Amino acid sequence: PRCDADPIGHVHPALQNKDFSELRDGDPLFMTFDGEEVKFDRKSYKVPEKYDKVYALFVNEAAYYEKKVALMLMSCGEAKFSKLTKC
Repeated sequence: PRCDADPIGHVHPALQNKDFSELRDGDPLFMTFDGEEVKFDRKSYKVPEKYDKVYALFVNEAAYYEKKVALMLMSCGEAKFSKLTKC
């Protein structure tokens, strides 16, 4: 979480090192430096209803710190591929 572009918290310890974990409404997402939990809420994070499951990805990755990204949200889907042939 941020206030006027300055960090006011960090990834919640319960989510740290939990890439690909499913997030449900009410799960702890962040913790402010004052110790307040910020919980995940699909509506607050504008997750479309068509995605029944949402997962945390790249949780607290150092490479994204300068981009101000604490984690990414993703959903899974099924993909079908045709058989590859040699040319």
